Amino acid sequence: MKKFIKSVFAVLVCVAVSAPVFTAAADEYSFSDIASYEWAAPYIEAMYKKGYISGYEDGTYKPENDVTRRECISLFARVMGASNPANAPVMNMAEQIYGAQLSSYDLGWGESAAAYMLYKGALNWDDINTYLGGNAKDEPMKRYEAAIIITKAMNGEAAALSDLGAVLDYTDSAEIPAEAFQYVAYVGQQGVMRGMDDGTFSPQTAVTRGQIAIMLTNTVNLTEYTFERAKITGIDTTRMMMSTVNDEDITNVYSYEEAIARSGGQKIQINLLPSNSEAIFTLTNGKLMSVDVISSVSTAETVVGVYQERIVSEDRTYIQVLVTGETEPKTFVCGNAAAAVAEGITAGEVVTLELASDGIVSKITIGRYSAPSREIEIKNATVTAFNGATMTIAHSNPEYNGKSFTVRADAAVTKNSIISTLSDIGTGDIVSLNISDGIITSIDAISSSSPVESGSGIIKQIVVSEFPSITINIGGQDRTFGFIASPAFTRNSQPASIYDFRLGESVKITFNEQSISNMELIAEAAPTAAPEIQPTSEPAQNTDNQNTNPPTDNSNQPQNGTSGDENNQLIEGTVSGVNPTGLMVLQTTEGKEARIWCRADLTEYTSLSGAEKQFSDITVGQTLTVTGEASGDTYTASLVIIHD
Repeated sequence: MKKFIKSVFAVLVCVAVSAPVFTAAADEYSFSDIASYEWAAPYIEAMYKKGYISGYEDGTYKPENDVTRRECISLFARVMGASNPANAPVMNMAEQIYGAQLSSYDLGWGESAAAYMLYKGALNWDDINTYLGGNAKDEPMKRYEAAIIITKAMNGEAAALSDLGAVLDYTDSAEIPAEAFQYVAYVGQQGVMRGMDDGTFSPQTAVTRGQIAIMLTNTVNLTEYTFERAKITGIDTTRMMMSTVNDEDITNVYSYEEAIARSGGQKIQINLLPSNSEAIFTLTNGKLMSVDVISSVSTAETVVGVYQERIVSEDRTYIQVLVTGETEPKTFVCGNAAAAVAEGITAGEVVTLELASDGIVSKITIGRYSAPSREIEIKNATVTAFNGATMTIAHSNPEYNGKSFTVRADAAVTKNSIISTLSDIGTGDIVSLNISDGIITSIDAISSSSPVESGSGIIKQIVVSEFPSITINIGGQDRTFGFIASPAFTRNSQPASIYDFRLGESVKITFNEQSISNMELIAEAAPTAAPEIQPTSEPAQNTDNQNTNPPTDNSNQPQNGTSGDENNQLIEGTVSGVNPTGLMVLQTTEGKEARIWCRADLTEYTSLSGAEKQFSDITVGQTLTVTGEASGDTYTASLVIIHD
């Protein structure tokens, strides 16, 4: 699970608007008025020496003074690296992206800090409005508010809110606002904030400068942030490793499993980061947390192929790759970083090589393509030869008949609706293939030894999942079938999909062992109520008890605001779940959950800017507006608008 601890709780900045100047007035401490505060003095001194806090011009710190919200945000940003010289390019980007919007908040010295926090994702615009809007920026930060901000800054919000059984032992727990309860529990578990000496948490009182020094010390010790400016020299997507080289020619290799990447201020998949890009790498306790690209270097050439072997000489590392479309392997010279990645590649893996202008491999990507790929799908082919690495097929289309394809070592394989391996594929098997740049990436097969049968029956159940299935009563016996990769569905003599069939309808099927290859409607069923649909990414065999037929054309009576003549509705919400079968779940603006069916023959997609979209563009967290036919809390979408 990816966790990016974007910040530590750092909530104190100098009380003066400008950077204050002070002189030491005590032998033991840098501030003249903290020696009597034994519980806070060591923490104040430590944070002062690290450069996080300052005092007043008269050499005092004033531990009893309150901390304002603007001061909190400023120190958050400082601890996260806003004042670190290595992060200057990131700070510049943040100011360019958010400066115009933040100018209306009249923050003055706090504007850059707020921009940096927005850029890093530690705060959102709701937080900005709550803590920096109007007069709020100069009001004291309450202790329960500090708990919320700490949790968000540590990227712990999801963990906190998922802890539904959180228990607090404070004697005044009832005074903690409900919306802050789990946040208070989280910061307590992390050891960042603790209660008062009398056993209370005192949620409504202001955070003092003495208290904040302790919170700040605890979180700084938890994260130990460091920053490095370097170039990306290699990405291994299979092992989720990234190699870098800095200006001193020092190479580092990091696991990026929990890291977030941004380019131009936008989040980006790490495998799409351009080779030789210069970036700021943020680490916490030595673990890579974020990659912020600040410049890119174009690649002279990109090569995709199947890795053969590595050859090491006295001063060079070479790799041999069977380039897509070629018949003989080619040999390439590796740069230092690429050579390090090559050590972990297994023969048969698909690799993408990025070549510099001198022809030397500057970056190797394993298991993913960084160059645009040509995707094709071949259905109902017969395997005529297969040696584990190359497959030859027979097909009715002359373009594919007798052609051989390289098979990716980690190709996804199913056989007779069961997840299988390449060793299970044999000569004579009927296969449907997904091919990318001439390389087979997935195989869906049915056994050549299984006789092909035909029959007719009544649909009893449809399970929609990553591996859908259907139960049909044939001759008085319920039989459950999976599907060949792309079965031929026919309804009213027209091509259809599994979503177009209903419970109780009569169908004629052609099947091999446990897989259906053809299904045709014989007679329509009487209207039935739409069963509840649950999105799932689990195999069908794990959802036998689900009844997941999509809504029928004869839906229930109009719901919530429909006209009565038409059951069409307009809903808006945030995507909380997406299933590749065409099902997604929205959390609506009314706080309800709605299940949306998207059908290839019915649903259109667009964005607010008018750009053409498709179902694959929908991701969790996006805001959508959907027009569709309603059946209870389930909708069949006719138009999906993706908010830009």
